Amino acid sequence: KRAQEREAAAKEKIATEQKRTQEREAAAAKRTAEQQAERQRKLPSQQYETRLDYKKYVDSNLNAFVNITTSSVNSSVENILYASSSSVYGNLAKIPYVESEKNLNPSSFYGGTKLANEILAPLQVRDTATKARALRFFTVYGPWGRPDMAYFKLFLAAYKKVPFALFGDGNIARDFTYIGDVVNNLIKLENQLRKTKSGFFDVVNIGGGKPRSILDMIQYIKNISGKDIQIKASNSIPEDMQVTCSSSEYLESLIGKCTFVSLQEGLIEVNNWIKDA
Repeated sequence: KRAQEREAAAKEKIATEQKRTQEREAAAAKRTAEQQAERQRKLPSQQYETRLDYKKYVDSNLNAFVNITTSSVNSSVENILYASSSSVYGNLAKIPYVESEKNLNPSSFYGGTKLANEILAPLQVRDTATKARALRFFTVYGPWGRPDMAYFKLFLAAYKKVPFALFGDGNIARDFTYIGDVVNNLIKLENQLRKTKSGFFDVVNIGGGKPRSILDMIQYIKNISGKDIQIKASNSIPEDMQVTCSSSEYLESLIGKCTFVSLQEGLIEVNNWIKDA
């Protein structure tokens, strides 16, 4: 009888542990689903903002930025090239965006922190041995890019049949810039910056000046992949800029004539990378 009782107790213990394991797995699956749903709320070029994001942007884009630039100046680093953003322009600047634009009115907190960097950097390098250049990147994409961006999600929708969350009507347009073009221009800009005087500061656009809408991108990826894409309509987002478009006039005055890969060509490279992975 005691042996039977021990056996029954052991079975009950095993059943209890199995139940707890199932509950933990269910809770983990729920958290994963919630995280995936949260990621779906992100914009093509920046995360949908809530007040909870503000501290993150302050920590990364302001505090960390000042720490790095201060350390660079104190160590007499010759050149600083850092990532600013087309988000500094907002929706009120004239198209195409030029670096001399005075009517900068970011529509997002993120863009505001990037504009703050551009105000702080020249004050930090003034009267020092260090020179600084802010690079206003325009929606950089390509292999090894960020998985929260629209093109990554669209290829995922094409190949894995995951619905793509389309914010608004899809007519927002971005000056998509291929990563290879960014790297080539950055190297040339660093070499050119070496020719300037100590304490120098400027901002430079990095973009091809040919905006394409999200609807365009959806069609391109459909054609390239040969797959259909399921669209899940979502509300537009107030922080979203309606269009970004770069002027390359100042960039070309510094490093000469520039050519940029078209969005279709760049997406073909991304598709090849995915297929080779």
